[in-house]
Amino acid sequence: MKKFLKMLDMTMHIRSAYKSAFRLAIHDFVSIQTNINPSFLDLPSLYLPPSTNSLCEADLILEYVNNVQVEKNMNHFSGFFGKENSDFIIKPCSPHFKLAGMGYALKDLDGKTFIRFTFPYLAKFRGEIIDLCYSVLLLKLLCRNVTIIHSACISFDGEKATLIVAGHDVGKTALVLSAIRDGFYVLSDDFTLLDSSANAYSYMKPITLTPYHLRAFKLKCTFKDLLIAHMKRHISGLPVIPPYLPTSPSIGLRKQITDLFDQVKIVRKAKLEQIVILQKSPEEAIEEIEHEQMSGKILAINRLSLSGFYNNPAIVAYTYFNPSIRTYVKNCYEREEMIVSKAVKNSRCFLIKGSNFYNLLKKLTW
Repeated sequence: MKKFLKMLDMTMHIRSAYKSAFRLAIHDFVSIQTNINPSFLDLPSLYLPPSTNSLCEADLILEYVNNVQVEKNMNHFSGFFGKENSDFIIKPCSPHFKLAGMGYALKDLDGKTFIRFTFPYLAKFRGEIIDLCYSVLLLKLLCRNVTIIHSACISFDGEKATLIVAGHDVGKTALVLSAIRDGFYVLSDDFTLLDSSANAYSYMKPITLTPYHLRAFKLKCTFKDLLIAHMKRHISGLPVIPPYLPTSPSIGLRKQITDLFDQVKIVRKAKLEQIVILQKSPEEAIEEIEHEQMSGKILAINRLSLSGFYNNPAIVAYTYFNPSIRTYVKNCYEREEMIVSKAVKNSRCFLIKGSNFYNLLKKLTW
């Protein structure tokens, strides 16, 4: 009963996020249209206002529907249903209840892509829908020679940027908060867009805060905020998360950067001057590394930290029913390596070891 009530409450929350239509452009690279508040799908809704030209034709349509019906002549593959050489697949909530109409659908991966989902499925499997949205968004960006890097990005003067690459829970957020407090410009906290000409583009999403962030930076927060931040720390440490507790990405205190400071200097685009990788270590050190080594480390961090974006089950199922799309997907991922390699060649590359990364980063020449 508790599990049912939680899902019902989440469904009502999603319905409250519904409006007629939202349209946004990811720096004019990809245009998105959705009837769900973009922030609920973990998409950036601030600081990326759409331009008129980019929204003439949306590249990606994300929409809730009343049902996604599996047709009787569809074939089954590992929880998905589709037809041979078809550009349309469906994932019901369960293969045994395929006629219930609850689930999501993916259509036309290499064209104007549609992702349609029902409220009950989104309420229960929000993380799965978000991973699929980002998998498709990554493919769209790669087609335009732009990729997503799991990194933060700051700038001292608003023109030359430092890309800060690290895995989860290493210290990117604390470093960015320190930089903002000292008057740096900021492009991103968690994801940065990067093109082959070594240009970094902002990708502003709400940042996840821990009790340490709230205390160390004396951030504005309520008692409820503090409770949520502590809940994430304790729940994520459990070996098995009980079904009646919220799981990622629902848990955690998430705030827009502009809500935390009185003044934040945000820049949309900057030229990449240096790239640093953060590595936790008992010893502090700054090492300059070769470009090829840096490219390999960035790709490895991306594959591990953004594992849900690569080899996404829905994309794999789509290529199973439509083998001709495999070349498109393969070319996109190969293009990612080319983008990273070219961007790295135009930048200075460093490996920073330690724990107080911001003080070490300030020792580098800006």
